[in-house]
Amino acid sequence: MEDVREFARRAMAGDMDAFANLVTRFEDMAVGYAYAKLGDYHLAEDVSQEAFIEAFRSMHTLRDPAAFPAWLKTIIGFRCNRILRKPSLRTDPLDDSVALADTASNPELLVVRRDETSLVWQAVRQLPEQDRVIVTLYYLQEYTHQQIASFLGIPASRVNNRLHASRKKLQKELLAMFGDEMAQMKPSRDDQFRRTVIEGVMPISHAQTNYSMLCHFGVSLLAAVSVLGCETDYPTIMGASGMAFRMVWIAGWHMEIDDVLQMADDPYEPIRRAFGALGYRYRIRHCTDPVDYPRYYPATHPLWVTRREAAQEIRHSIDHGIPVIAFGVTGSLLASLVTGYEDNGEVLLGLNADDGGENSDEVMPSGFFKKEDWYPHTAAYILIGEQTDLVPRRRRYLDAVRYAVQLARTPQMSGIYRGLAAYTAWARQLTTEDFASLPLHGQPGEDYLMERFIVHCNGLCMLNERSHAATFLERIAAEEPDIAEELHAAATYYRKASEYAGALWAHVSMDDAGVQRFAAPEIRSILADHVLHARDLEEMAVSSIESLLGRIMI
Repeated sequence: MEDVREFARRAMAGDMDAFANLVTRFEDMAVGYAYAKLGDYHLAEDVSQEAFIEAFRSMHTLRDPAAFPAWLKTIIGFRCNRILRKPSLRTDPLDDSVALADTASNPELLVVRRDETSLVWQAVRQLPEQDRVIVTLYYLQEYTHQQIASFLGIPASRVNNRLHASRKKLQKELLAMFGDEMAQMKPSRDDQFRRTVIEGVMPISHAQTNYSMLCHFGVSLLAAVSVLGCETDYPTIMGASGMAFRMVWIAGWHMEIDDVLQMADDPYEPIRRAFGALGYRYRIRHCTDPVDYPRYYPATHPLWVTRREAAQEIRHSIDHGIPVIAFGVTGSLLASLVTGYEDNGEVLLGLNADDGGENSDEVMPSGFFKKEDWYPHTAAYILIGEQTDLVPRRRRYLDAVRYAVQLARTPQMSGIYRGLAAYTAWARQLTTEDFASLPLHGQPGEDYLMERFIVHCNGLCMLNERSHAATFLERIAAEEPDIAEELHAAATYYRKASEYAGALWAHVSMDDAGVQRFAAPEIRSILADHVLHARDLEEMAVSSIESLLGRIMI
């Protein structure tokens, strides 16, 4: 039990390897328990996989790591009971594809085996539920009495007594046949069950996924539509929405430069483009007064929903298996994913792409959060609707590359620099201001070195996304040969520009010593040169796309 406690403790901290160990250890027990309750093997597998995924997302609610087996059983039991309350459940004997696979070439033997299987299950099914569960777990994997007791949360003596009583009720031959059938159907016979669970647990924190996936809205949307079965990837979302081509700098040192709602005059255009490229309808709802979060409101200033209305809509979406993308909830106002709720929606559960932001005590290292007073911290949320027809492929591609050019050529407006102009403003602030007198750390609202360094790093994050812009353009080139030459050239320039993100990192680091190096004028001069070199490469990429657009318009 000590190792279970340790693996559960590590899984609570977001350790995926530790959680995978728990899945391996308890997958047979989970499916056996669900099968004993439902009598349908495939349904038992589905319920167990969903229960493991729910368990991982709720690990922060587990008070005693050693209680993981019994806690998992409770989650499975709840899901099974919800299914059993539905009148449409059909409880068949063992699934033919599993129990009868070795008889497919002999029709006569198949009929005999099916009859025997039905007889075995009917006999086991007559047992009281707890006895049926104990027998199934024991003969599925020959778990010890203590292992079964820990999972069921009952004394080992009761397991021994109930197993003894069941053996008296069932014929020895039937038990032997039942054990044979259980051995053929246990999920540990291959790695498919485990792989499905691990793939279903999709952290969206860029620290958990991939350090090149740094756009909070991008990873949140990817995680959301992946749950819905949409086959897409990060470069597709980033390229089609324009987010891979964004570059923003605000006069002064403003933390929110990497917020996707800052990248265009219409704050929601990249969101429209992202959902349009994936073929999903959506609806944006606003939680708070636009005076508090003005950039989250278009010019029409729509009315915002009340706390009660918001909780109701979020509950409805999650109850239908559809996550909700929210701006805020915990930490900063960058995007996160709401995947569950408690207390009728008064408490939200989800995944935070900002690794905790300002309120890291609310967020587990895995990125999962549990937030009670969420409404005042949430600027807006997105409800994902049904799929719709996509516009023709070539039209989508050309519209995306036109938007990339538009973003690059957008002039400065109200102190916000975008596109190529943002690089120039970024480099200028690196070299024309005095950093020497700034304290290393400070309070919100103060001007201090660490805050300036983080703003600089936000610029690096946007620059790094040029690698995904390159991937996106290369894919278009592969599917549209007549425009491939210019796209390959643009992709090459974007990829070279993204490499300057690494060059910029080579001179500084996130520790105090690295940030203090950032204050040195000679270091910032080098950094500014790198920023301008990246700008020049992007200029050549944009020119290549403009050449393409000019050619196809003739």
